[in-house]
Amino acid sequence: MLLLVAIAISGAPRAASPASVWLRSSSPGACGITERNDTGGGCNAQDKGSWQVPSLLRAWRPAITWCLAKCAGCRRCAFVSISVQAKDCSWFASCGGTRLQVHGFKTGRAVALGNSTGMLQGGCGDTQRHDGVADPHGCKRTGSFGIPRGMASNSAQAAEWCYLRCERLEGCNFISISVSQQDCSWYRHCRLDRLKQNPVVTDIVSASARQRSAAAEALAKARCRVDKEGSSHRRVRMLNASSLNHAILSYGSRWPHLVSRLRSGAPVAMGVIGASVAQNAGCLTQPGKRCMHMSGQTRSTRTGWAVRMLQKINQSYPHHGHRIHNAAADATSADSMLKCLSTHLPPQLDLVIIEFGSMAPFMKPELASIEGMVRSLLASYPLSEIVILSVHQWCEQSDAGDPLFYRDGEQLGVLAGSPWERVEQETLRVCRAYQTTCVSVHKGLLPLVQRREPGFDVLDLVGRDCLHPANGRFGVDYIEQMLGHAFERAEADTAMIRSDVIAGDGEARLITPLHAANLLATSHECLSFLEYAGQKVSPLQWTTTWCPPNDRAATPGVATSDGKEGRCVSKHGHARCPKGSSRRAVYSAFLSSPPPVWFACKWSLSPFGSRKQSPAVVALVPGATAHVTIELHGVRRSELSLEYLASYAQMGRVSVECYGGCSCASQTIDAHRPGVRASTWEQHQLELSLSHRTNKACLMRVVLLHASSSNSTRFSVRGLKIRRITSKYRLSAARAAINLQNGSKSRPASRDWLSRSHDGVCATTKRESGCGGQAKGAGKGSWLLSEEEALSWPRAVQTCLRLCASCAPCQHISVAVRFRDCSWYAACKVETLDTSTDGFRSGAAMAKHVAKRGRNLGWVTAEDAQRAYEQQRVAKYSRKLEAELRHEAASSSLWRNPTATSPQLLLLVGMITAPAEVAARAYVRPTLASAVASQQKQFAYRFVVGANKFDLASEEAAHGDLLRLDCPDGTQKWLALKTMLWFAWAQRNYPHAAFVAKTDLDTFVVVPRAIAMLRVIRRRQRRQLPAVSGKGNGHHNSTLPPSLIGEISWASYDSCRRA
Repeated sequence: MLLLVAIAISGAPRAASPASVWLRSSSPGACGITERNDTGGGCNAQDKGSWQVPSLLRAWRPAITWCLAKCAGCRRCAFVSISVQAKDCSWFASCGGTRLQVHGFKTGRAVALGNSTGMLQGGCGDTQRHDGVADPHGCKRTGSFGIPRGMASNSAQAAEWCYLRCERLEGCNFISISVSQQDCSWYRHCRLDRLKQNPVVTDIVSASARQRSAAAEALAKARCRVDKEGSSHRRVRMLNASSLNHAILSYGSRWPHLVSRLRSGAPVAMGVIGASVAQNAGCLTQPGKRCMHMSGQTRSTRTGWAVRMLQKINQSYPHHGHRIHNAAADATSADSMLKCLSTHLPPQLDLVIIEFGSMAPFMKPELASIEGMVRSLLASYPLSEIVILSVHQWCEQSDAGDPLFYRDGEQLGVLAGSPWERVEQETLRVCRAYQTTCVSVHKGLLPLVQRREPGFDVLDLVGRDCLHPANGRFGVDYIEQMLGHAFERAEADTAMIRSDVIAGDGEARLITPLHAANLLATSHECLSFLEYAGQKVSPLQWTTTWCPPNDRAATPGVATSDGKEGRCVSKHGHARCPKGSSRRAVYSAFLSSPPPVWFACKWSLSPFGSRKQSPAVVALVPGATAHVTIELHGVRRSELSLEYLASYAQMGRVSVECYGGCSCASQTIDAHRPGVRASTWEQHQLELSLSHRTNKACLMRVVLLHASSSNSTRFSVRGLKIRRITSKYRLSAARAAINLQNGSKSRPASRDWLSRSHDGVCATTKRESGCGGQAKGAGKGSWLLSEEEALSWPRAVQTCLRLCASCAPCQHISVAVRFRDCSWYAACKVETLDTSTDGFRSGAAMAKHVAKRGRNLGWVTAEDAQRAYEQQRVAKYSRKLEAELRHEAASSSLWRNPTATSPQLLLLVGMITAPAEVAARAYVRPTLASAVASQQKQFAYRFVVGANKFDLASEEAAHGDLLRLDCPDGTQKWLALKTMLWFAWAQRNYPHAAFVAKTDLDTFVVVPRAIAMLRVIRRRQRRQLPAVSGKGNGHHNSTLPPSLIGEISWASYDSCRRA
């Protein structure tokens, strides 16, 4: 405790603390396994030991300082392995190069408390003196800075100054300092075990400045090559592996197609769909679009995350044909974009990135458009990988003052009540159902934000508008790292296996929709009021006039049938809309005398903030009238959707009516939204009917009205969508509605429970504890479902509800078909469900209220169908393997000739046993020894035991098949470590063994059958992956690691989560 007080009151010393020095030089993992002993385990005589870290030390630096203090009193302590989570401080006299990858541990050389530098004598190499000013970002291999005279009084101060200077350099991984020369040299690479000694300058010391992965190092190099941000660039923080893994919520199954195209030398096309965040992704060959402002092609433009992603691809797979097609539209929701998706995209895409999370508050509550977007893309591009990128709002935006982060809880967006979290959860559900990739910027950065790590405040992430990463200092960089991590994972997973959801002819096998709204695919004709080069949407034919506001022709409902307007006049030659970069005086002059008609404007006319590029057709003067020609192609009924801008920023009203050869109900649209500080493109629907016995064209009139709720007269329109209602469409819609209605009329209790259930499990339970006395006392229990009962969700829930009805305390249940588990609880809160274990659904056994009809259960059908398909596929695979095994048995000499020999060991088996199981080993040994003799170098085995007090020397000398590992024997927690050490021993001592297996003493291995099966698989692999000719041993041009062959399904039982 005295040590803690000393740390707390010491303030902020100028020299680096020993804990900081140790952290910089440490690496993940542990030197080995030690036994917990508060005395240190005889630290003056033995080679390793352990102390328990006090429970009060919950942070790394106090725990490290405590551990180093204990190590200082131990004569043989040279290395320490520390874990705050496990409260463990282990010491070692030596530590080999290979360390155990134990989660939560860090290992490093012990640093003396009196030596705060912790450096090694010698230098990494020669540098040009004080040349660091010419390379301020550290993009070279080496550099040097002069240490200020006031900071070079001792090595501790000089090291601290050099460390801080190194943090701002991309290439600074190692440092060498000299107090006498006032020099701080940095290096990208350095061999600390081969430091150079200077005979003249003898006070040079060196150390590692940071531990960075190969991927992070490559990203740092790439940023130095492509960075064009100018003098305002600041070094971005590198996300660690934990943050990157948290960001990838779901990993798609179509990445191999993209990687295979790149490796074959073919160009790839990337598509970007979404709202303003997606627009800021950038583009390269779409002149006139807002995304060109993030192309990075000039000094005045920044580089968007999609452009950076393409640059990353080009670094490994250069091709002049790689391209980006950005179809994003600002302030546009997924519902609106979905209707015109086919008109915005090119015929071929290999990677599609979707971003609509920024529009979460404006999406329809059922969120069906997310699935609709994925289904539409898979139907058009069945081989393309789809990445759904979701962003959150991080703070509250206001007209004045700095934005502040939301507090923990619902405001931060971590509860289900926030619109961003609802969209993200629905996105994850869609990703899992359709096997696509989900990337959450919020989930990846939230732990760093909550810990208040440097580089992760509101200005770093999203800037003052609280939402757009492009406005933050490092927001784009963090998205680049997350997408790059997903791509690097795709490259590492080199198995070129086509997804099961892709048919052999390249067509998508879409599952049953999760939402009823996606049962019926609809098509729209999308038209634009604007006309510009390169647009894929057809332009509308429209004219504009100005009518006096009190004219009858401009009044809704009283226009003449032929559309003539008495005193309306055309106005041409009006002034052009000022650019967004125009001076304030020019903008004010334009608004003081605006055109009296509708006019095209490329820039926003918002009175607040900066004027961004947002093309639209705008009216500012009451009486401005637009006449739009609509082609119906003889269809009697159509549905029109007029796209207009709704905003808090002083919007007006228009009247809409139809005349000529069609009719529709006259309506008034008010675009003012005072309650929400945002501007979004909304759609107003009108049903239009074709007039009988007329050849006149169908026209729609849009008139800007005088009165408005905001006392303003500004209105913007952008496009028109037409859905023609044919008899075929009405019949299909009626059938879908009938099927949906019939499916929800009289559903059983199981489907009713599923409709009101939630993802997650209430709490952990003891496996197969039932509803006995001990389970009743605990208020929870569990039943194991049979394989027949767990064939589908409805059957599993029905069985669980029946079991719950027979158990008096049962009020809530958690069901998992995947684990054949039915758990019951006397009490359970939905807000505290544990969602860390995937596959559980929880809810009250008896509903307090009747579940709403029509809630979609498509995920149940999809999951059950996928499970049935997997079972059929495994059965088919097993039958095929059995046939090949029968052929192998009939033709192989291994079954007939016991003396057959083979030059290579095919199977090495490690049988995990306890030291005391001498009799059991003696019972099994004759069978295994006989198999070794009959297979002649094809098969070998070892009994694997750990370090123990038993005398096994006689057994080991008699049989020679006993393997002792440096691992404690005993409880269940050591079994995994013993297995890991067995595989490591096998690889080191039998590097040429084709297959290495682990089994238990109670498992009977039919060796001839196993050998025959492995020979079949080995021969099949050689047929699929032909060897590359060359000298020496043949190497397979394999995309599979030699240790992973066939199809492997893992199911682990966690005693803590009981799943």
